[in-house]
Amino acid sequence: MKQLSKKWKIFIITIVVLIGSFYGYYKINNRNAFEEMYNSYYNFIPATALYNMPQIEPMPRDEIGLDIAELYYKDTKNDMKIEFSLISFNNEKK
Repeated sequence: MKQLSKKWKIFIITIVVLIGSFYGYYKINNRNAFEEMYNSYYNFIPATALYNMPQIEPMPRDEIGLDIAELYYKDTKNDMKIEFSLISFNNEKK
């Protein structure tokens, strides 16, 4: 009877180790860097700080296909506009 319980202990420990290793492998290979950054950032700051964060102003539909797009942050505290540009390089083969 003791031999059977020893086999069951080994079997259960093996199953637990295999499930733990598969879970760790899944978490390492399928992590999303943006999601982890987003979750860690919003878990540590108070909810009132979210309302004071700057927001990107929406772009008109005409300007979406441009090579150089200018985006603006709208700061909610100071009513300032901070400009930054996105540049696309079309490397087309001729």
